[in-house]
Amino acid sequence: MKEDINYTEYDLTHFYKTEIEPKVIEIKKLCRVNKLPFAFVAALKNANGKTEYKSEANLTGSNGINLYDDHFENYLMALNGFDLTPVAGLEEFDDNLISGGAMDYIQNAPNDNEESLVMGIVDVGDI
Repeated sequence: MKEDINYTEYDLTHFYKTEIEPKVIEIKKLCRVNKLPFAFVAALKNANGKTEYKSEANLTGSNGINLYDDHFENYLMALNGFDLTPVAGLEEFDDNLISGGAMDYIQNAPNDNEESLVMGIVDVGDI
């Protein structure tokens, strides 16, 4: 948290539950029926140094859709707190940097859940 920012504190959880959530559920149903990938996120509460989010999604994997430029994975990673800032010097990723066991896991990991993220282990000893 940056100290020089005047943070806005609020709690719109009740408003979300009563006014927004029913509409989001309807949109999600329409998108699912028509196989339209979508993602929605709202910051419900921002207080006491914490922000609480609510998200809904109908993603590509659960619909068997392959997009040419699929941004949903990055959106989910950012939403789950992953830092997506590229590491200097790793503009091109070398698969050989991942240990054999981790690479096998990544390539053969089950994709049962659209919200699951698979992470590999980098052998930093070879860098």
